[in-house]
Amino acid sequence: MSLSNVARASRRGFLAAVALSALAAFPATAQTLVEGQHYTRIKNPQPVGSGKKIEVLEFFSYGCPHCRDLDPELVAWQKSIPADVEFRRVPVDYGREQWAVLAKAYYTLEALGVEEKLTPEVFAALHDKKAPLYQDKAFFDWAATKGLDRKKVEDAYNSFGVTSKFNRSRAIAKDYNVQSVPLVIVDGRVVPPADAAAPFVIHRMLGLAVAVVTLVLAYALRRSHARAAVVLMALALAAPLLGVTAILALPSLSLTVSHNAVSAALIAALAWVSADTGGRYRLPVPG
Repeated sequence: MSLSNVARASRRGFLAAVALSALAAFPATAQTLVEGQHYTRIKNPQPVGSGKKIEVLEFFSYGCPHCRDLDPELVAWQKSIPADVEFRRVPVDYGREQWAVLAKAYYTLEALGVEEKLTPEVFAALHDKKAPLYQDKAFFDWAATKGLDRKKVEDAYNSFGVTSKFNRSRAIAKDYNVQSVPLVIVDGRVVPPADAAAPFVIHRMLGLAVAVVTLVLAYALRRSHARAAVVLMALALAAPLLGVTAILALPSLSLTVSHNAVSAALIAALAWVSADTGGRYRLPVPG
């Protein structure tokens, strides 16, 4: 599964949620939405804080490459948001120190009234320029290059208001049992169909399966084709290691691309070994 397909799946999920939020206000059209096809009810619906308006929450992190892929769609939608819809972003950190800094950075920009303007630039700085904005001092310095007063940024970051919002975001994510991002929830009750996130899961599962099969093959070849076994074992260990790092550390586009590149090299090595051994170890490798 390519990165572009994963990104498209994330965008489809968000646009499905947008459709839900827009149609929910009109019973005559909302009845055309089919549960299981257009939306799924969550097991633990939560009260919303938007009054009579339809609340749309996006759980995200600046450190998430798929959230970055979704951001242009989000920006475009916000320009024509229906009057009866209230949209809120909720940064998550999953207990990771780096993502916690990024969550507080989000609320800092919001407190200073520049979040909408600078969020795309935060994504670009993190994922394109590799700026370490997950370090608070680096974030303060970066904000100063964007015309903000560094002292005011630092004061806002450490303020009671930002800290309170950050703690509240953790509680909300826990209440909704958020396991992955980006995740969009409409009116505290429904989410896009589960298959919107399926490509990402399938991609990781296939990568792990290929790595395991390759390790078994490398062990079988350790005596007859020692050099091939070493190459296969190195690639088989590197692919899942990069994949896990991309999930547990600070996800970035470069890590994901590296993981895909190693996985591609792994499949190429399998083909090479199959040819080199006269087809004796020919294996069905997922495409």
